[in-house]
Amino acid sequence: MRYALLLIVPLFLLSCAQRVLVPVGNGIKADPKTYTALYEDGNVEVVVKANAWKGYPSDLSSYVVPLYVEVVNKSDREVWIDFKDMLLTDERGNQYNALSPKDAAEIAKRGGRVGVSFGLSYGTPWWGLGWWAPAYTGDEGSDVVKYALIPGRIEPGSKLRGFVYFQPLPDEVEGVTFKLTYWIEGRPVSVKFPYKVVKDGKGSSSNGSKEDRAENSL
Repeated sequence: MRYALLLIVPLFLLSCAQRVLVPVGNGIKADPKTYTALYEDGNVEVVVKANAWKGYPSDLSSYVVPLYVEVVNKSDREVWIDFKDMLLTDERGNQYNALSPKDAAEIAKRGGRVGVSFGLSYGTPWWGLGWWAPAYTGDEGSDVVKYALIPGRIEPGSKLRGFVYFQPLPDEVEGVTFKLTYWIEGRPVSVKFPYKVVKDGKGSSSNGSKEDRAENSL
């Protein structure tokens, strides 16, 4: 049984390995080590950070893809953003629209977890893998809503910030692009943030070309 446990536990840990989005630059300033990407011009600054969730539930990224987004209006005009103007696309052309905070919170509440169980039964050891669900208190989605970005009008000199949520990515996806469109004086401006999808952040130091990392590092 001891050898069986030595085999099953690593398999379990691998099955629970988290995938994160690592920025690759390509025209956008990026720091792969902190998962942060930056766009700025004379009017607007946009900061996007992956792997930044610190709220409850702590394993939120098992159920949705949370991205921290901060939009700063540096102009003397109003800037507008909306949920429909934030989306992900993968390398296969599939599109993932932003979830409302309420929908993301409901997904977090319904999420099941995998556990490894150990114990004794009448002196005979037993072990196994199984699904388990904690006794929910009803607060699992409160931080999801509390820390969400609520789009709308951004006054001159002000900023909006918070998390934007997307549905989980299929296992075969290796790269995605986050696209945000903001509106200023009725004119849309679209910004793209390319990411590589990796497990546990490994390989973050080798994303993008050498030139990209040198020219676009934060």
